[in-house]
Amino acid sequence: MNKAPFVFILVFMILASVSVFAVSVSPSQYVICKNKKFVRTIRVEKQDDKGQCITKYTKAGIDRVIGSGIRMNSCQNFLKNVKGNLERANWSCREISKVQMSTPDISTEE
Repeated sequence: MNKAPFVFILVFMILASVSVFAVSVSPSQYVICKNKKFVRTIRVEKQDDKGQCITKYTKAGIDRVIGSGIRMNSCQNFLKNVKGNLERANWSCREISKVQMSTPDISTEE
């Protein structure tokens, strides 16, 4: 019995349900790095109007905060360091100028 269609439908339903409860996030800087079939992303996201930010690194579909700062320069430096490390390890990296992502809205308001 071929389970591929069932798995595809299940994954689609999960992703569709998550996107219904999503908040749009526009990172100020987004880099995608590739090495053969592997992909890593690094992005800087503004946290508030005071200029605070975080830098996120995605590996195998899992986001990790790798740095934070009170100024965008700090977060951009985290991004540049990780990008440089990947490029020295023969990864091919490029900046993406227009990107918009959806993240789950985990507010506690009811």
